[in-house]
Amino acid sequence: MGVDLSLTLSLSVHDDPAEILPSKGDIHSSDTLPHPPDLSDDEGPSERDGATAVLEPGGDPLSTTPEDPDTVGSLAVEAPTWLADPRMNGLRILIELPGQTNRPYEVRNIVDEVVTVRDGMASKQFQLGEIMPCIPSRREDVVVAFAPGEYFGQIFRIKEFGRRICVLRKYGVKCTTRKEKLYHIPTAKLCVIYPPRR
Repeated sequence: MGVDLSLTLSLSVHDDPAEILPSKGDIHSSDTLPHPPDLSDDEGPSERDGATAVLEPGGDPLSTTPEDPDTVGSLAVEAPTWLADPRMNGLRILIELPGQTNRPYEVRNIVDEVVTVRDGMASKQFQLGEIMPCIPSRREDVVVAFAPGEYFGQIFRIKEFGRRICVLRKYGVKCTTRKEKLYHIPTAKLCVIYPPRR
């Protein structure tokens, strides 16, 4: 039994229907649209010459799977309990609220999981579980590493920014040799801070 497919087209007096409607031989059920190009992000900056120190995470820091909540641009971020570590004392750490990532707050103190932040000339308080670290987004950001390990609490400046890995140099250390010591740390394990007061 045949199927009658009706098409309603608006044609001008100069249009030839034969030029607009495809013939039956031109339509194939196997026709598919072309696949879009692969727009996946790169893996971050490439390796550079010179001594480097590499901090390997326990997995992909930007994985969007439920097993890894630390994701740049994601609202599912673990509470930054590392803020209470004494090694973070004195740092002008910036935090954000989920959904308000364009408005960072400077942490003033944390007491019993209540974080007091500076909001202009005023102060605000949030529960530790309501805030997230201000993840870096550009070259030259000053950051502190908060992944457990050798570099926890150390301050760096971003030399090359990558969505997955940042290439860093120690903050305030001038390179005196041709081979500068660089550090490769997952972007999701860095938090932006204001430069220390001198």
